[in-house]
Amino acid sequence: MTRTRSTMVLNRPVFTQHRFASFELTVLSTLIHRFGEAGTYQVTVTGGGQTRTDSLNVSTVGSHQQVNIDMSQPGNAAGAGFAAEGANGCCCEPAAGRDLAVGGVVAFYASAGTGSYQVSVTNLAEREKRVVLDSAKTVPQGDYFAVTLVRPGSYLMVDELSRAEAQAHVSIPDRERIDTQHVAMLKLGEGGFEPSSVRLHSGQSIFVECGQEARLLVEPLDSEGSSVATRSGKHTFRRPRPRP
Repeated sequence: MTRTRSTMVLNRPVFTQHRFASFELTVLSTLIHRFGEAGTYQVTVTGGGQTRTDSLNVSTVGSHQQVNIDMSQPGNAAGAGFAAEGANGCCCEPAAGRDLAVGGVVAFYASAGTGSYQVSVTNLAEREKRVVLDSAKTVPQGDYFAVTLVRPGSYLMVDELSRAEAQAHVSIPDRERIDTQHVAMLKLGEGGFEPSSVRLHSGQSIFVECGQEARLLVEPLDSEGSSVATRSGKHTFRRPRPRP
């Protein structure tokens, strides 16, 4: 009898990552940007010491309402690709999806790897180039940030611009099957996050609709209800404000 040995690849970030941020996109987070104006755009993705670019055309006759860009793969623009490798190829889904309809969205995600990424989008207008998205700074109003939480426990989500806070409680069910397609929706507005607390199962995702410009950070809470934010080698301890 012949036995076939299968090789299992372990995606370590799924089990080891516990801090998520809109300014440090990883394999467990997604940024969705809406394009409300027609034009030609340049998309630049940086991460892992490499830079890659994509071209995108947005028009009223665009053939796609959504384009997905895998940040861990080479770009699709002419002459584009990872600068360190000079590789070309398409990273978009569908493969020919560089023609987006006005009002359509681009979802930036990473399918593999342990690195973090940042995205910038520039409108290449005839008179003036204009940056419409710089994830290293903020998430624009109208965009979405999504994060998949795998490790059970409680998490604190903070908008660093408005100081609004929300909590997520992640558990593993005893017997029922986990529906990974289920998502918890939050909306960030002038009054903070709505709702201010959500419950979900391990492997499910949180989608945040940014009703205002935001800079989002998600971290686990310890047993005393405190979170730790690391910035430039400094540690800031923050205790959630009591809620009525």
